[in-house]
Amino acid sequence: MKVMPRIVVLLVVGLLLVLPSGWTAGRLEAAVSSCTASVSPTSVTVSSSNTFTFSVTNGNSAGGSNVIWIKITRPSANFTITGYDNVGWTGSFSASDITFTGNTISPGGSVNVYVTASAGSTVAASANWSVQTSDDGGGASPAACTGALGTEIGTTTNPPTISDIVVSEVADTSVKVTWTTDAASDSTIDYGTTASYGSSTSDSSQTTSHSLTVTGLSANTTYHYNVKSTSSEGTSESGDNTFVTAKAGTTTTTTTTGTVT
Repeated sequence: MKVMPRIVVLLVVGLLLVLPSGWTAGRLEAAVSSCTASVSPTSVTVSSSNTFTFSVTNGNSAGGSNVIWIKITRPSANFTITGYDNVGWTGSFSASDITFTGNTISPGGSVNVYVTASAGSTVAASANWSVQTSDDGGGASPAACTGALGTEIGTTTNPPTISDIVVSEVADTSVKVTWTTDAASDSTIDYGTTASYGSSTSDSSQTTSHSLTVTGLSANTTYHYNVKSTSSEGTSESGDNTFVTAKAGTTTTTTTTGTVT
């Protein structure tokens, strides 16, 4: 009688029928079903060293597997990974990628990890970092995270510097505002009876000596204003300042100097 071997064979076949596809001894494939991630900053300047914050979320629902392994890979050879900040995880890195172990993200939970990396010397369009997670300490069957993971390399910008803000020719319904910048740029004044402003006047001419007349004002009223100048290198603002219009039917030559904050 060969009953026992037949029973063993039947038991093995039965197990193969009920076990999930891709089963290996001791674990199930892709136990972390999904994850999301984001990175900040999304833009850096050429030849700069930066600390990137990666927010990683375990997409498993309650009762699912914990994430115990995270791998982050650079967008391209334009970035060089140089280290990480202590975040309760142990990091192991090369120039191209870094792996974090020694901690846990529970299902639905999130964690921030911090990677230091240098940007190359040439401008590069936005490209995505790769973030993977696993419930296996060796990174078996990793899940690829989705999310906003792009970073670009741009040039250093130098917006114009604003100085010498003066309010003059103060009338009951108008004032003149002048200021200077160290680079050619346009002219804008936001103004209103509160620091929320609500009105503006502008001149698109590129100049270093700026002059705008604000009209349609109410007499004997305090107004808030903010001067702005934009060049090809960016926009600068003075911050909030105030002036008071003259009483009805009068004009004053009193000048007020604004500040840059």
